[in-house]
Amino acid sequence: MAHLNVLKMTMQIAVLAPDQLGLMGLYWRAGNYLSVGHIYLHDSPFLTQHLLRVISSTRF
Repeated sequence: MAHLNVLKMTMQIAVLAPDQLGLMGLYWRAGNYLSVGHIYLHDSPFLTQHLLRVISSTRF
């Protein structure tokens, strides 16, 4: 039990500022959006060929 009291005294609570918390939420949502898009494209039954990166320009 004595070591539990020491652990409680040494623990510190880290509090994020509201703007940092908001940026972390945006980062988290963007990561989720990209991962879901990747899973969808990887497992899509509508794709008959692999996706290729094609760079084209219509400018002269």
